[in-house]
Order: sequence, then C-alpha cells, then structure tokens
Amino acid sequence: MENASKELEFIFCLPEGTRDLFNEALYSPFCISVCSGTLDVGDYKQYMAEEAFILNAVAEGYTTAQQYASEADSHVLAALGDQIKYEIESRKKNLEVCDLELNGTLHKAAESYTELLLDTAKSGKNAMFLSLVSSWMGLYKALSGHFKLMDLPHNNPYCYSWINMHESENFVDFGLETDYIFSRSWSWSALSNPNEDLEIVRNYRRGMELTIEFFYAQASHIRTALPLISGERKTKFSINVELGCVLFPRRSYTSYKEGLISIEDDEQYQRCLAIMFPAISVEFSYGKVEQAYFNHFSSYRRKTTEKLDGSRDLVGIRRGAMTTAFRKSVSIYSWFRKIYPEMLNLRGDSGYIRVYSSCYCLDVIRGVFEAADFPNLTIYAGEHTVNKGITTGKVVSRWSAIDMAKMVEIEGDDHCFTICIGREMEDLPCLLKADLGIIVDNGAIDVSVLQDLGERFGVKFEDLFMGVMLRQQELCGGGSPKWYGHGTIYVACGWDELYAFLKALKKP
Repeated sequence: MENASKELEFIFCLPEGTRDLFNEALYSPFCISVCSGTLDVGDYKQYMAEEAFILNAVAEGYTTAQQYASEADSHVLAALGDQIKYEIESRKKNLEVCDLELNGTLHKAAESYTELLLDTAKSGKNAMFLSLVSSWMGLYKALSGHFKLMDLPHNNPYCYSWINMHESENFVDFGLETDYIFSRSWSWSALSNPNEDLEIVRNYRRGMELTIEFFYAQASHIRTALPLISGERKTKFSINVELGCVLFPRRSYTSYKEGLISIEDDEQYQRCLAIMFPAISVEFSYGKVEQAYFNHFSSYRRKTTEKLDGSRDLVGIRRGAMTTAFRKSVSIYSWFRKIYPEMLNLRGDSGYIRVYSSCYCLDVIRGVFEAADFPNLTIYAGEHTVNKGITTGKVVSRWSAIDMAKMVEIEGDDHCFTICIGREMEDLPCLLKADLGIIVDNGAIDVSVLQDLGERFGVKFEDLFMGVMLRQQELCGGGSPKWYGHGTIYVACGWDELYAFLKALKKP
C-alpha cells in the first residue's frame, strides 16, 4: 500500500484533466519495454538520439523566449538553458559508455513536437511555450517515478539507465524550475489576457499528447505484448450494463415511476452467496465454477422472477409512461462514451459489442442506447409481455451473464478475440470464458464479493499493468504470452486505465 500511495503522488503531480494521458503513455510499447526490462539496444540508441534532438530544440526555445521575458525571468530562462545543455551532454556520454553512436534518423513525432515548440517560442507567448515544456517534463516525472516504484526484477542496463537519467537530481531540478517559471508566466498571461487561459490549458494537454505519440513511435526493434490484436482478427465485447454503462437505482423492488426495471432480494442473494462459496479454496477448474453457478445462481434468478410475477408490479402500466420514466432516471456514464469509439475500432467489420443486463426491460434499455446514438451495439436483457401498449406483468424471458458465457464459448475460435468487462458476482463465468476478462476497481464499484468468490474457486486476480509486464517478459524470454486460459482475471484501477489498455490493444 505504501508503494501504491507513492505511485499516486507521481500521477497527481499532473494537472487535473491530463492524468488520463499518464495511462496512455504507460501502455505505449516503449514504456512497456522500459518497465519490463526488455528494452532493445537499438530502441535505446534511437530514443537517446531523439531526446537529445528534442532537448536541443528546448534550449533554442529558451534562448528565443528570453527576448520576450522580464529581466528576472530572462535570467531564470538562461540558467535553465545551461541545465538543458548538461542534459544533452549526459545523453551523449551515456551513449559513449554503451559504445553506441547517435542515429541521425528521426520519427515524425519528434519533428512534430520540436516544430510546435519552436514556433510557439517565436510567437512571444512564453506561457504557451513553457506549457509545452512543463507538460513534457511532468509526464516524464510521473512515468520515471512509477517505473522506479514497480521495482521489477530484471538486469537490463538500458532500462535502468533510462529511469536513472530521468530521476537524476539535475533533471528533477530542471523540471521544478520549469514548472515555477511556467506558473509565473501563466499567472501574468491570465491577468493581461483572460481569454488565453483556456488556450494554455489546451496547449499543455497538446504537449502531453505529442509526447505520447513520441513514445508510440519508439520500440520498433522488438515484439511487445501490446498491441495484441491484429487487423485480421475480429473482436467481440461483452459488457454488464449494471457495471455503470447506465446509471439507475438498484437493490429494490421494481418501480417504473423511479425508472427501476430490475428486482433483487438481498436475503435470497446473500443465501445464494453463502451456498456457492466453497468451504475451502480449490484449484481452478472452469467446470466447477460453471456447475456452482448453474446449480445455485440459476435457482436464485428463477425465484426472483417468480417473485416479480407474483407481485403484479408490472401489470397495467402504459408502455409510453414506462419509457418516459425510465429515460428520465437513466443516464449513460461518460466513461462508456469515452471507451466506446475504441471498442468500435477494435471490433472491426465483423465483431460485436454486447451489453447485457439482468433486468426485465430489453426494449426500454435498447431505446436509451439508441437515443444516445451508440451504433453497432446489441442489447441482451429479460423481457416481459405488452398487450396493446399495456404491460401484462408476465416475464417471458430472462438473461444473465451465465447465458453470455455460453455464447462466448460457442463463438470462441482463433479468428475471434473476446473481451468481457464485468463487476457482478454472476459475471464470473463470462469473465473466465472470454479471452480477456477485466474488472474495474476504482473505489466507486465494489468488486470484493466477486474477487472473494473467484479466489475460493482458484481464480487469480492480476493487476492489469503488471499482467502486461509479465506477458512482455514471457514474450521476450522466448515463450508465448499466457494471456488467457489459466483462470486469470485482470483488474484495472480505473476507467482511464481501461481506456488506455483498449487503445493499446490493436495496431494503429
């Protein structure tokens, strides 16, 4: 826990609104290579050459910025220019020690960043120029601190060199001084021209985005665990709607006035849990998980449906009123809106994105997603009958994650890659049957029951990024990455990490 809190310190040194980019950088092939100890000498050489090129541009930019600065700030900028020259020399010496030469070729990402840097410096807007440098430094500080804390067992000298170089006293001081003068320039700029404030924030983010593009342009000499999906392979997603795709009240009886279309009995639910938990932990076997769910959870769902039928809560409700009430109380979460384009990209021309729910209102849930303009999305949920626009109260079909797991099993083949994102106890079979099962533990969602139950059945829950590191080491060690088929479910620390992982899954 101590390391985790320190890790958060590094991440939170980034301004609000840019921390999502930390995860995007973290999942780039280059950062994966550095952190896992698999960085290739050719990539190290290329990186050092390009970083020296960028630092030269930063030094030139500081010289230009002095012309538009106050006398006091001009002295600070001159001192920072000297620190940059020291950093450039240290990279050259580092390459000499490793008996390497600077490579003259540059990736387009390095050229794009330096062009923007120099053009902004020449504009005379020092706050804009410094926002680009400060964002670059901030991302490096967060990443190098994160890598050092992970302390993975490897002896790759190039990886240690990269981490130590960006953790050096001079580099850290350079970053702090840059942040200081950037803050001063930003304050003066905001006072003299309030409209420029938002532009500076956007420029800061743009600087981080270009740095990430620079990372993605590296690591070309070796295979990496990510990207994982080739363009020829179709991808199918299964996502539990209760995960937070939509927001609606839960754990109470059905009330269309409040927009709630599901029913749960806490007493029966807890009884079902108690029966399902093995008395002692067992070795993982999917058959045991499936049998436990089929014997106990299916019975629980049948009883809740019978209770719903008997309650007559669904009798005599106008379809239009039901739809209106539901749409008023339901909203689609911003995280789902953010990751959906990445899922579409991964899906390709013949994949699927499925959202499933254990509620009893398929048509209304479908309408909510359609109204929000989510194309190529298939909804699975229970249904009840409607006669002449009035509900009869009879549930005619149920849907659960167990049904989804069976569908995943039928579709699984070498040409299809399945991903399940869940959180509920009943999601366990689907999470295990998919090629990749992922849960999101961001504090707002309680996944402890699912984890406790899974561990009793021998399921291993692995930190998502640590899992990527281990798969990378397996790949570079001459083996095949063991992503799936071993009773492992991956745990993402938040929606930003899940988004970054999905973005890194497929080759651009």
